[in-house]
Amino acid sequence: MNAEQIFDRYPHLRFQRPPLEMESFRLLHECSTLAEQIRKSPLLPSSRKRLMQISLVKGVHGTAAIEGNQLTLDQVQSIAQDESPRVPASLEYQEIEIQNILKAMNEVLRRRDNDPDFKRWLSSSDIFDIHQTMTASLQEHMDGPFGRYRQDRRQVGRYSCPDPSLVPSLMDLFLDWLKTEFHFGSPDYQMSDAITQAICAHAYFEMIHPFADGNGRTGRLIEFFFLTRGGVPAVVGLRLADYYNSTREEYYRQLQRCSTERTVRHFLAYALRGLRDGITDVLKLIDETVLGLTWRTYVHDVFNELSETSGKLISRRRKLALNLPLFSGRLAVDIVNQKALKSLYESVGERTLARDIDFLKKLGLVDTSGRGFKANTSRLRALLDVSEYNTEANFDLTNDIE
Repeated sequence: MNAEQIFDRYPHLRFQRPPLEMESFRLLHECSTLAEQIRKSPLLPSSRKRLMQISLVKGVHGTAAIEGNQLTLDQVQSIAQDESPRVPASLEYQEIEIQNILKAMNEVLRRRDNDPDFKRWLSSSDIFDIHQTMTASLQEHMDGPFGRYRQDRRQVGRYSCPDPSLVPSLMDLFLDWLKTEFHFGSPDYQMSDAITQAICAHAYFEMIHPFADGNGRTGRLIEFFFLTRGGVPAVVGLRLADYYNSTREEYYRQLQRCSTERTVRHFLAYALRGLRDGITDVLKLIDETVLGLTWRTYVHDVFNELSETSGKLISRRRKLALNLPLFSGRLAVDIVNQKALKSLYESVGERTLARDIDFLKKLGLVDTSGRGFKANTSRLRALLDVSEYNTEANFDLTNDIE
């Protein structure tokens, strides 16, 4: 059966790049612009690593939870950090599933890093590798066969999957279309192309449903592959799986809609909304990280302006200022119970703590406008307001002390 005969039999699989409606066009532009902003954000390696860990745990948890994995975010984080003990013996197979997904995601990142010139295409053998990684050591918990395309007819909800005899041909047509339609590896290949390509690849792969089991996890990994290879930061690409899980019923409804309406445009719009929200969340984390780093620098600058800059008393008060909560007020006793402060305050009384906080208030480092105490980060934003500056003034950060 040739390509046209296959497409006539399965018109919803006549691979097409969907026209962009106004909302999708706006979302795609927004996602591309903000993703580029994240890619260029100047962060310390430790901060980037922390953001990556947060996104990785959310992405792995999301793509597993869609398939029924019941492990919590905390348990997934323990597995990702190789902590022990992690899960009860009865849930060991679910831990293996998480480890498989972690391994597959890391393999995608390695392939991206080893191909900086963007030349290597995703082949059918690569997809087999991803699928085998996803299903390793889980044969007794999943349908077979493994290591090859499915050999039987499948029904997923109301959707009838293509005839198994046509799956190899459909996969070849699918991969050829992805390569030619989106100008893979050419100078014309933009981040917006990568985002569209990734989401379309995900939707069409699920409709082909080439394997007996593990299609969802494999399809979401293929999506992640195209996102990261197209320059979308991994911390962003990982967020889509979390979005699909949090909107699971809509995720399946939109996939079903692809086949009934013979277009992936609605799934594209749905996924772009989730990607935009994920990017916004990452930008918020970056903003919080930058604020935290700036606050540390600011505290050190304030203390360096004091007449006395060393000694046990000054060191303790500086450390208290550095460990004030940035975003929501907390009681003083809760603040000093942090690991970083506990040893400093467990041998002194409440009056000492009260004097230290009063000292920080005079320096303008404590915000008491809400419940409890927090870092007075509003001063940082005020310092960036040009209208407050007098070019003839001699600024002294200690002038706020009464």
